[in-house]
Amino acid sequence: MRRLLGIVCAVALVFLLGCQLSQTGGAGTQLTSEEQATTDQEARELREIKQLLEQTGLTVSTLAEDIEAQAELQRLEAGPPAVVRDLWPAQRVLGAALQAAQLKKGPETLTLLGRLKGLARALYSDLPAAQIITHAERALLSLQLSEPNYEDAAAEVTAAYNVASDPKLPKLRPSGVDSLLQTGAKAHITAGQAEAAIDVLGSVVNKCADHWSLQMLDRALTGVDSAALAVERGAWPVVEAELMEISRELTELAEQVHLQSYSAAPAEPGAETAVEAEQPAEAEQAAEGEQPAAPEEGAAGAAGEQPGAETGAEQPAPAAEPPATTPQAEPG
Repeated sequence: MRRLLGIVCAVALVFLLGCQLSQTGGAGTQLTSEEQATTDQEARELREIKQLLEQTGLTVSTLAEDIEAQAELQRLEAGPPAVVRDLWPAQRVLGAALQAAQLKKGPETLTLLGRLKGLARALYSDLPAAQIITHAERALLSLQLSEPNYEDAAAEVTAAYNVASDPKLPKLRPSGVDSLLQTGAKAHITAGQAEAAIDVLGSVVNKCADHWSLQMLDRALTGVDSAALAVERGAWPVVEAELMEISRELTELAEQVHLQSYSAAPAEPGAETAVEAEQPAEAEQAAEGEQPAAPEEGAAGAAGEQPGAETGAEQPAPAAEPPATTPQAEPG
């Protein structure tokens, strides 16, 4: 539907250009001098646009694609931040991994841990502190060349400043970094002072690297690796303990981004979680010396169960589902 709308808009734009250019040619005698000046200005602008399209080789198809891409970008920007969108699946996969670990399902647990690690990496790259570091490192590279590239460095510093000054997710933004970038690094780059700018950018990188959000995700990634090693040696209490610690880290992150404000709907049992929570046969339980578990009522109920006596830790809370309707904007 969006693609069709884009094509219609593009065709309308091209048709409008032709109509306006043809109409302005014979309308001069019917307009006042002020109206004629305005019409001439619009005609010149339309001719410039048409020439630009011809020079760049743009077609109706490419125009439609551009319009569609812009609409998609606006839709994403209007929705929850990326860190919120990645927290939802991370929490669900974490819950499924913990259930598989409680049932001592080695292959399933390892598969889910691999997926959880990928989601944790995505969360890491979503964090403002990580994004600022990336732009700062690019700026540092441009400044450390034998012939400093001040233009590229300035562009990267501006991009880093835009992240640091974004009012969204204020608790995830390292404090004071925006002023270091704007009045420090950017000013030195404008003045052609590469060494001074390098010093400021080094401080920015260090300040962001020390931010609690990055350290939290570092611990989560380490926990996933430790859990995978524990699965390999059959240390299931260690696996559960590591996953519970990761759950606490993600819960803290969810509180800081006000995750609940993006979804008012309760979590519903997913097919994946229900499969992972499936109980083993009674014969297997008897072989392991365990009592058969009562039949489950669904993954939502399983998410609230207590883990085995080996750890004594509490089960993580069920993850919030992405809202079915357009999410509300984050509170200021």
